[in-house]
Amino acid sequence: MTPKQTTFAVKHPQYYLPTGDIVIQVENVLFRLPLATLHAHSPVLRMIVPPSYGGKLRTTGFDDTSPFRLQGPDPKSFVHLLYIILPTPDTPSLTLLSVDDWLAVLKLSTQYDVPSVPSVATTYLHILPIDPIRKITLWDSYKLDPALLHSAYVALCTRAEPLSLQMAMSLGLRTFTKVAAMRDEYHQRANNTCIRCGGSCVSAQDKRRIARDIVSAIMDC
Repeated sequence: MTPKQTTFAVKHPQYYLPTGDIVIQVENVLFRLPLATLHAHSPVLRMIVPPSYGGKLRTTGFDDTSPFRLQGPDPKSFVHLLYIILPTPDTPSLTLLSVDDWLAVLKLSTQYDVPSVPSVATTYLHILPIDPIRKITLWDSYKLDPALLHSAYVALCTRAEPLSLQMAMSLGLRTFTKVAAMRDEYHQRANNTCIRCGGSCVSAQDKRRIARDIVSAIMDC
């Protein structure tokens, strides 16, 4: 008979803080954190990780033998959330996080209602290479700053690939209709041909300017 294996929780090397006053377990990782910081950033964590339950003192979270078990997040995403709400001298540059890392952080920030996260995530996501359709969808899903979508719409406006059903499903009808209108106007203005040579009368630089003007006009409506 094979003996039953026990999974032991391990202390997180960065976020098992000597100044923390609650021990939280996420999967098999232990975090010791200041409860006041969690409460200050998240009304949801204020409810689910309270200092007391119904007026009674809490019975978990005092030590490693009876930690408060936080269900839902994985340790990696939880650590990335802590990078923002509880930075330490050992916190790495947030530029090291990938698009998928930021998506996981945004999901957690929505789940726990952490209002300080979206603006930080927007700053770093905006400088990462993201397909324009994915970027627009992501921005719409998490209600991020639409002003930063200008370059994504310009890229779709000038893209040679035709619009498809898959794009419509990804973008949604309202956004897809907006993109289609941008592209129609762009092709009317940018694809004029020379009567003599049959080539384009519009330079690549002018085409780019036309696309930017069209996107600006429609986004400002």
